[in-house]
Amino acid sequence: MDILFLANSLEMGGIEKNLVRLTGELVSRGHKVIAASRGGSLRAELVGAGGQHVELAMTARPGPLARDIKTMREVLRREDPDIIHTFSATSNVVLLLASQRFGGRTAPVVSSPMGLQNSPDESRARILLRAYALTIGAERIIVTAPAIGAVLDRLPLRSEMSELPVQGVVVPRGDVPAAHVREELGLDDEHRVVLTIGRLNASKSHDLFIRAAKEACFRDPRIRCLIVGEGELRHELEEQIEALGLGKRVRLLGERLDIYPLLRAADVYVRPGVVEGFAGITVLEAQAVGVPVVAFTTEDVKLSITDGVTGKLVPTGSVAALADAILEILDDAEFASRLVVAARRHVHSHFGIQAIVDRLEELYADVAST
Repeated sequence: MDILFLANSLEMGGIEKNLVRLTGELVSRGHKVIAASRGGSLRAELVGAGGQHVELAMTARPGPLARDIKTMREVLRREDPDIIHTFSATSNVVLLLASQRFGGRTAPVVSSPMGLQNSPDESRARILLRAYALTIGAERIIVTAPAIGAVLDRLPLRSEMSELPVQGVVVPRGDVPAAHVREELGLDDEHRVVLTIGRLNASKSHDLFIRAAKEACFRDPRIRCLIVGEGELRHELEEQIEALGLGKRVRLLGERLDIYPLLRAADVYVRPGVVEGFAGITVLEAQAVGVPVVAFTTEDVKLSITDGVTGKLVPTGSVAALADAILEILDDAEFASRLVVAARRHVHSHFGIQAIVDRLEELYADVAST
């Protein structure tokens, strides 16, 4: 089967890492995968996984948009894919405009909204508009989380919907070496490492993580907090860290590609996001490598975390509760071990990349045959 993936970019992020993993697994099963995006740091990894890449601007500016439409039309003619899978509103609009100029017909389109809210205070109208732009024209819409389904239910869509995850992770068979990471970062055996990963933008709520870090570090001076990611809020977060006197306790590491070793070097992983979407690839990755996870209670994160069983959930927005949960896990090795074992088992059966692609292949075949 020839598959065309459409996404905004291949910069480091959950959606993008997942797209690379899907590409590698699909190629290993004999499929041809082409991804169209504006490229980024993961482009080489996608090509290394056996995929091909077509570079587009993926912007609403008239000139680049017109060129994208022309390029997309050429790709559709040349490649004649069996399935097109869109992951972003912009890419879906480019496809829609290109297919109209191409004669109004393309291969069947599958759309999978992975997250529709860009910040906690974003208007409902804007969220609905983005959801509509991402799903219009699709023969099948994949609903990856309850909150996404609730948004889609409010739209005048005629597309058939299927509920299944498309986010998959590789569950390592053995331990992941991490001593070199701790050494690189100047972390001693006595340090207790708390980690979060995500783009430095409003949707990730890193400000809440930093506030919780202040309380946790005050109660346990051995704690060191790491934030991996890059984005427009870096300067603002640096100022917050300094204002709270956390310059030696909280570090911004920037964008990193060695995610599994970083996770394994941590004692606790925190997901501080409060916007609904999907549970988050990094949550699954942390569980896959055996790191206990703490998160605010949202409907989406419940897909991967059952409180007290596969992770620890705290009231949304409660910085004090987040700090308490971090310390509880750090101070109770037996509890942390139970969380790790149950979470790893859950991720392997529900979100392992092989299981995800098994279901995705079935869906592609079903859509292509109609």
